[in-house]
Amino acid sequence: MSTVVNRSAMPNGADQAGTTDGYAAALESLRSTAKWLLAAFAGAGAVLAAGLQLSRIGELKADDWRLWGALLGAGMALGAVGYMATQAATVLSQEWVTLSSFSDEEGHSLLQAVPTDERNRRFRKVGELIDDNRHELYGHAALDLPDLHRKLREVDDRVHSPEGAVEQREALAEAAALRAVAREVAQCANYFWTLELFQQMKKRLAGASLIAMLGLALFAYAANPPAAEKPLDVRIYKCGTGVHTGSENLKYCR
Repeated sequence: MSTVVNRSAMPNGADQAGTTDGYAAALESLRSTAKWLLAAFAGAGAVLAAGLQLSRIGELKADDWRLWGALLGAGMALGAVGYMATQAATVLSQEWVTLSSFSDEEGHSLLQAVPTDERNRRFRKVGELIDDNRHELYGHAALDLPDLHRKLREVDDRVHSPEGAVEQREALAEAAALRAVAREVAQCANYFWTLELFQQMKKRLAGASLIAMLGLALFAYAANPPAAEKPLDVRIYKCGTGVHTGSENLKYCR
């Protein structure tokens, strides 16, 4: 049974390229920001490690609480910076979502079979966002994502079936139109997926920044004990029948 696609209702090549490029540009913008943040955190970690006056820790005794407080503060600051860099790297290394992730039962189950509820929640939210935008994404070509995926499989079978040249050309044109729609859906899905990771990263960076500042403050306080006050040099001398007080350069007798 052949699949009928109303090609006249599909957007032309310029429209498809424009919307696809829009999602691709937005996705690349998020990834570029994450790259900049990753480089910034790596530089901040290097500057922080070089700026910490670790030599001051060697002056502290092992039974002094300041030694352990300084080590804890340095660990908090460096660990927070490393955590922030890891969060930025997560945005860059996010998995690529395809149409089969939402429409194929096997692919869907594989993507859902993860131990974290957060990832499941994120995946469901992306699916809901795609469904909300179905009229501008794929509504002209299919009823839903499983229907779009089914039509792609059917037209691929027609392309490789031993039919006449005219039928094969029609199948190739239909397959190209459906693949353009599928690419648009994939670009949209990956944009929303990366946006979810980016928003999550911003929240976690705020907490990590606070921990880094607390760690720096703890290190600065613990590694720099107040200087011991020099005792006042008071000497008492006998001066005749009286008493002499003060230094040797200043004598006062009474």
